[in-house]
Amino acid sequence: MVGYRRDDVTGTRGGFMAVAASHAVAVRPAARMFSVVDPSCDYLESIGAADQGAMRGGVGWSRSALSVATFLDIVPIVVTVDLWTESPGATGSPEEDLLNESTLEVPGGTLAFPEAIEEPHRLGIDLPGGGGTYAVRLVGRNLHRIKRLFEETDLRFSQPESRREAAVNSLRGVESYQIQIWQVSGEPRWGAEDEED
Repeated sequence: MVGYRRDDVTGTRGGFMAVAASHAVAVRPAARMFSVVDPSCDYLESIGAADQGAMRGGVGWSRSALSVATFLDIVPIVVTVDLWTESPGATGSPEEDLLNESTLEVPGGTLAFPEAIEEPHRLGIDLPGGGGTYAVRLVGRNLHRIKRLFEETDLRFSQPESRREAAVNSLRGVESYQIQIWQVSGEPRWGAEDEED
């Protein structure tokens, strides 16, 4: 069912855009990184290539995967995934610290989050358009703020456990990401490339 919501985007319908589905995906980053991948593709190759880019520049893309270097890995991070029926337009939020866009080839029509806490998200979210080429926009929020809070927070193991636990909890819910996805081609680009090969 298609719904309409107001977001920090500009576009048609007086600021309301069509969202086919929205998911709140809680991830526990591994070595300060989380990934999004089409599980029907060569899993390790796709993530490996994207991870290399993320280690160099914070965000990495491969043909069918996206990897994001996070600031924290000691608390879960929420990634909001919005599946749009059309391009959502330009972003315009002052709290954005990261904005990165590219395309992913998703022949299986599903995107999985290997570091997700809940199993359904690790298995994959079905995209409403099925297999195809998708535009993907990654937005990171409060990244400068979490860096400052982390530097100011005492996480030493030498302090009482209750105090350290309270310090860790103070970092929850600050660093967050939004992924906006919309289909740009229902005829996968890789199909034409394979035919040429």
